[in-house]
Amino acid sequence: MSWARRAWHSSHGQNLVEFALVTPILVLLLFGIVDFGLVLDHRIALQHGLREGARYAAVHQGCADIRVRTADRAGDINCSDVTVTYDPPVPASAGDNVEISAPFHYDFPFVGRFGVGTIDTTASASARLEMAVPYQGDCTCPP
Repeated sequence: MSWARRAWHSSHGQNLVEFALVTPILVLLLFGIVDFGLVLDHRIALQHGLREGARYAAVHQGCADIRVRTADRAGDINCSDVTVTYDPPVPASAGDNVEISAPFHYDFPFVGRFGVGTIDTTASASARLEMAVPYQGDCTCPP
């Protein structure tokens, strides 16, 4: 057997060992990319829903209605998670700001098994009021 043939046959085991060492790292990297994409998808959906809620709050007065509509548009949040804040506090006049915020919590489904954990933050959106908002009393979600 020639030297080239022996070298080629002996490298099969080396290739297998290298593949066995590199594959888990590549799989973890792939799952990390998928998890990161899912985080961005959920965060963007929440941000879009909050922006819709802020725009709705700029032209409507019902605090409970604002919270319900924002929760419907944002996806994975409840009405009780949505916070409506007027700056300055009510009674507010046209041109003042309204801010809608909600917590963002995400558990990593794939790489979370390796101790990566969760993401906890708060998303918010604001808009200028187009009409005066009188004192609204209790701003609770409907049952």
